[in-house]
Amino acid sequence: MQLDLRIVEATFIEKINRFVGEVVLEGVPLRCHIPNTGRLAELLLPGTRVLLSFHEGGERKYRYSLRMIYKEDRLFSIDSQLPNRLAEEAVGKGLIQELGGYGVVKREYDFGASRLDFRLENPLHPPCLMEVKGVTLEDRGIASFPDAPTLRGIRHLGELVKAREEGYRAVVLFVIQFEEPRFFTPNFKDEAFARALNEAAQGGVEVLAYATRVTPGEVVIVKRIPVFLENPE
Repeated sequence: MQLDLRIVEATFIEKINRFVGEVVLEGVPLRCHIPNTGRLAELLLPGTRVLLSFHEGGERKYRYSLRMIYKEDRLFSIDSQLPNRLAEEAVGKGLIQELGGYGVVKREYDFGASRLDFRLENPLHPPCLMEVKGVTLEDRGIASFPDAPTLRGIRHLGELVKAREEGYRAVVLFVIQFEEPRFFTPNFKDEAFARALNEAAQGGVEVLAYATRVTPGEVVIVKRIPVFLENPE
């Protein structure tokens, strides 16, 4: 997906609150919007190089949004709205091999007590409900989710299990927002989510993880990576 954004490089200083950070751009300190609800504690470190998008006009409180972060020489995309757009594009282009033949018929599909990200249909197979999760947490090449406890994520998994019981195909797709992860696991520090994901898989929910190629002007889903649901420790 091409990112139609005006990108500039800055230096991260500190996180002011959940959605606001302070950076230095061309020697001038300023505040920017952080479009991600996670903690990003291992990424948003003082002195880190970051990429901002500039937005002119409108009623935005902050003209700049923090889009990407360098971790050593690798770029991490942190925009929490991007994974759904990437997933929709990838399904449409047949890049998610397991969902070949399916197409998006509805975004934000109401099911049970939740609103799941997508309803997909294929005339030859049962309808599929899919939830998409963006992944930014990385340790020694291992991609993990979540980076903060998520009751909402657990609820979504429960709804997918119910959908499977009712005859739907059910998928949770983890979009890894950085390049070349070795594999994906749940974040075992969030024991409740890790347990819920394992139980969902046992209940017939398909757990997929796909990595992306990230550049300042483009983020693209490129390949499936292995998923391990059991804690090896």
